[in-house]
Amino acid sequence: MRSLVFILTLFLFISCEETENCDLNYYPSPPYSSPDDTLYGENQVRYLYVCWNDSGYNRIFTYIVSGDCWELITDEEPNFNCT
Repeated sequence: MRSLVFILTLFLFISCEETENCDLNYYPSPPYSSPDDTLYGENQVRYLYVCWNDSGYNRIFTYIVSGDCWELITDEEPNFNCT
C-alpha cells in the first residue's frame, strides 16, 4: 500500500512539471505545418490558418508570454469566402 501511495505521489510531481514552451528565447512552433499567416510580436506570436478544414472558419493560434512560459490561446472566426 505504501508503495502505491509513493508511486502516485511521484507521478503527481512529475506530471505537474511545466516544461513545454518555457524557453522564452525562441518562439513556439506552429501547431500544424505551414500556417497561412504568421505575425511575430515582442511578447506574442500568432499563427493563422485560413478556411480551417473547409469549415468556413479561420483558426487562430496565439502564443503569449505568461509568467515564465508561452501560453496558447485558440480562436475561430467565420470566413464567408471559404468554398
